[in-house]
Amino acid sequence: MAIKRLYRSCTDTVIGGVAGGLAEYLEIDVILVRLIFLVLLFSGGIGFLAYIVAWVIIPVDPKCNEEKTGAEEIKEKAEDIASEINKKFVKKGKENNNNNNEASIWFGVILLFLGSMILIQNVTGVDVWHNFLPYLMIFIGIVILLKALKEKE
Repeated sequence: MAIKRLYRSCTDTVIGGVAGGLAEYLEIDVILVRLIFLVLLFSGGIGFLAYIVAWVIIPVDPKCNEEKTGAEEIKEKAEDIASEINKKFVKKGKENNNNNNEASIWFGVILLFLGSMILIQNVTGVDVWHNFLPYLMIFIGIVILLKALKEKE
């Protein structure tokens, strides 16, 4: 009878293969293991600590072609995430570039507005969040009018 060993998975990984390895070992769905880690994470943070300790202690499955260090795994995951972001948000062509610039401008405008609201509240002590929606509507109206006037020129 062969002894059942616990290994980190190299095929079913999101971060380090800990959940995939535990799921294989316990013969349960990997989603359940990931959900348990999430519940433990939001129940005092023990899930994060447990995952990191398991990542360090549990060896990678020897069936894997090449054994990777934790740093290499993190680097690969970061590269995968960056490429996904590039695929979704970076578009080719001048028209798409203008859309990206417009989205960046709107993001900047929203940050400036929210920062101004917080600054006004901190400096004057006036509760601006109580009337946040009217302020927001006035601000967006002014921005739309200024944009329309600029395009008319």
